[in-house]
Amino acid sequence: MCFCKKGYDDTATSNTYDSIGRDCRDHNECNDPKGTNCLYSRNQTQWCTNLDPGYYCRCNPGWKGATCETNVNECTEWKKPCGHNATCRDGYGNYFCECDTDHQGNPFLGCFKPVMLDFEKTPVSCAHGDNEILDPINIPGGRFPYLGNYYDVFRPNMNGFLALNYPPLYERYGAENSTLWEKYVDNHIVIAPLWTNIDTRNITGAGLCVHVLSNKTADAKDMKQIEDLVQQYTNRSDFSVDVAIALTWRNATIHSPYMPGYELFKQQNLSMQAIVVTDGLYTYLLFNYDQEQFSIKPDRYTPVAAGYTYPGNFSGKILADRNTFMNLKNGSNVLPAVKGRWLHNVTYITDDMWDEVRCQKFNENQTLKNWTREQLKNSYPCPCYEQDMKKDYTFKINNSLWSTIDKYTHCYESWFFNPYDIKQRCCYRFGELRKEYPFAIGAEYKDARNAILEDGFRQCCSEANSRRYCHLYYDVNPPDDCSSWSPDDGVVRRSVRKVMTFLGLS
Repeated sequence: MCFCKKGYDDTATSNTYDSIGRDCRDHNECNDPKGTNCLYSRNQTQWCTNLDPGYYCRCNPGWKGATCETNVNECTEWKKPCGHNATCRDGYGNYFCECDTDHQGNPFLGCFKPVMLDFEKTPVSCAHGDNEILDPINIPGGRFPYLGNYYDVFRPNMNGFLALNYPPLYERYGAENSTLWEKYVDNHIVIAPLWTNIDTRNITGAGLCVHVLSNKTADAKDMKQIEDLVQQYTNRSDFSVDVAIALTWRNATIHSPYMPGYELFKQQNLSMQAIVVTDGLYTYLLFNYDQEQFSIKPDRYTPVAAGYTYPGNFSGKILADRNTFMNLKNGSNVLPAVKGRWLHNVTYITDDMWDEVRCQKFNENQTLKNWTREQLKNSYPCPCYEQDMKKDYTFKINNSLWSTIDKYTHCYESWFFNPYDIKQRCCYRFGELRKEYPFAIGAEYKDARNAILEDGFRQCCSEANSRRYCHLYYDVNPPDDCSSWSPDDGVVRRSVRKVMTFLGLS
């Protein structure tokens, strides 16, 4: 008997011996019910092709086998299924790429650590436009240190910079060398992550937003993320944010009068951030450049510069120009793995600043304030007038208590510590007790905390700051005001003094 091979159909119309297997024709498997041969239940097959004999199943990506029955594990069979800093997870006929922890971006192309910081606090202001100069913004506390000077106001500019003073700076373009920088800044302190002709009118949601963070307001979470970065990059674990100014440019483009916005968006997109932060003494600039949105293409007539102004001659520290500005995105001076982040130290501490900051920290010691006030309850009071002081032999004159006093001022201190370990000190000018700065003086204590008071006196009443912070010292260790003194105090102490002299105790 004759039989048709597999893949062929017998076209005989009868089952007689001489008919079977005499006319075999190719079977079109692709016309069989779907799924009989090539699998389709999970979209395994792209198409079916009939052959003579047999058939061919063209598999969709992610499947293989004669009928597309085998799932391809791209994570193990492909060389690099995902971008860098991403993890591959296999699926049925596909695979998934996920950015590693603390990374973002397109996991199929590559992930990166985000450099732009997000803030929970509502922005102080936001602007959208071209060449916009924002209104001046006051700095909390009014004493923001920058390279040896204090500033109390700043003005952001859409064109990639801020100025640490009130008058607006109208120059739209950056200065690509120190000489031009000094000319363009026009006596302004300019801080520029990228100073060029920036336009935010072309993309919906684009603009410049400003955050001002302070330890005097409820900005703890926002400030903590800045504080952690500064501590990490500077190894200064004691750095505590006092004030931070954050300017964030998002989805900006370079101004072009010849190209419509939708075309500009295809070619360029700029997002960056400038954070100026201080603890009241040390100040740092943190420049962040987004990895995905930093593809600007300035025209050849537009200068481009990143940098900041030196006070005094107003020259600039140039960090990048139009030929090198892409290094801002691709490099870093903090960690190689964190591309697009740069930290610059703009701290210059004068003697005046040192003393002021240390004096303020001394004045904030509430525990010490409470202790001195408790001790002074047991101190011997000062006479209200110098003529009474001269009769009180428990005191001796000591004009060295003040390093520089005029000829009309005389200071006295006890010969000895009283039973409560307090040595009273009093200063008189024109014969009257000085009860406050200048020329007043606080008591001395035998307790070890007296060393802290002495340090505070040097810091608050130093000549470097013209002693203008002495009132902060007296707030901690107030001088006697003679309110509890009476003539009997002098008589009693003179009697005590005579007895002690007789007994050889003084």
